[in-house]
Amino acid sequence: MRIVVSPAVGFCYGVKLAIERVLSSSEPGKTVTLGPLIHNAQVVEELEKRGIRVASSLNEVKPEEVLVISAQGTRAEILEEALKRGIKILDLTCPELERTRELMLRILDEGYEVLLLGDPGHSEVESLLSFVPKARLVSPGELPNLPLSKKVALFSQSTQDNNALADLAHKLIVQGARELRVFNTICSATKERQGALRKLLPEVEGVVVVGGKNSANTRRLALIAQENGKRTWHVERAEELEAGWFQGIRAVGVVSGASTPKETVEDVVRRLRSF
Repeated sequence: MRIVVSPAVGFCYGVKLAIERVLSSSEPGKTVTLGPLIHNAQVVEELEKRGIRVASSLNEVKPEEVLVISAQGTRAEILEEALKRGIKILDLTCPELERTRELMLRILDEGYEVLLLGDPGHSEVESLLSFVPKARLVSPGELPNLPLSKKVALFSQSTQDNNALADLAHKLIVQGARELRVFNTICSATKERQGALRKLLPEVEGVVVVGGKNSANTRRLALIAQENGKRTWHVERAEELEAGWFQGIRAVGVVSGASTPKETVEDVVRRLRSF
């Protein structure tokens, strides 16, 4: 079986920066992340071994501890409450997300109806909407009912699909939007991974997607492969792979999400070669 590995594997810039900073800034036993730092179980497990624990709420954070905000950011009210309690904060929100937040606020001040294409409940989306409460969330495939006299500005969750953003922009034009500005705020790592996947799809019969099951950008890769008619397996670890899955498969592609370590992809490739 031929194995085609995407050239776009390993941590993205924002994830790599967050991990490096939390490791260099942390004191064992005194550093807490609000939710997992990234959506990758192996990395979270390794951080816990180094004394960096995960809290599910602000109430679990002690005054003497350092609260780490993940690369996907957090809600504005959580930051405000943490500051009121005197908790020291290490904010590792991805720089690209911070730029998107600032741009949304500026465009809103210019009189635009601001739309955000994104998944309800996603931590990045909740963070952006908390800082820009007048923005409206639009789920993929949804068409909002807008006053057509309004100026409309369209933004995107960083892990969305380029095609979904283009489709929504087209629908808004057809609906009769008088003025539409589209800001492609899908992050470069997401675009790179989706582009690399689409490029290898004609070469393979199946695709192994490596990354966290709760990672939006990783799930998007799996969805793209499925929508293109490829047999698709989404795994977090090499040990999950079974030889029987690949019977009759002559070529398989391997891609990974932005929060998946390169070493995990290499483990997957080694296991595939053993079948």
